[in-house]
Amino acid sequence: MIRPDGLRLVGNHPSLPPGEGLELSCAGACAPDSYDYAGLTTALSNIKAEHPAEQNLILVPSSRVAYDAIIRAMDAARSDGSTELFPYVVIAGGAE
Repeated sequence: MIRPDGLRLVGNHPSLPPGEGLELSCAGACAPDSYDYAGLTTALSNIKAEHPAEQNLILVPSSRVAYDAIIRAMDAARSDGSTELFPYVVIAGGAE
């Protein structure tokens, strides 16, 4: 999820805390350039290492999040620079 206060990863994976998921908060106000995209890529790299065949990711942005932040999160989810992570990003509604 991309929310006005940061990123939140939820799912059924051992590296994600059960129920609440992993919170990646922004430093101060969440402008598009202040989200923790590097942290997102790192967390998704760990998940990809355990599920190498998975190619899909569902991104759920809040309606209060800037379009640029959504694009940057999609880019962070697709590749870590050397390895393809989740190339097929689906955008779903519903986060706040």
